[in-house]
Amino acid sequence: MEAKIGHRFKQSHSLAEVYAEAERLEREEGPLVWNRGDAVRQHLGAGAADDYLARVALAT
Repeated sequence: MEAKIGHRFKQSHSLAEVYAEAERLEREEGPLVWNRGDAVRQHLGAGAADDYLARVALAT
């Protein structure tokens, strides 16, 4: 794919290398899973995640 479009996924790594690394990590650590609000919780804290989830619940 990279040869066809003439662009590498990341200059230092081919898409095939990135994919192989993702497969290796999944074999070692299991599938990637997350819960709604995890990114907010990680970067902004539990209170911000609680606020976000409350707002999302109100909007649905």
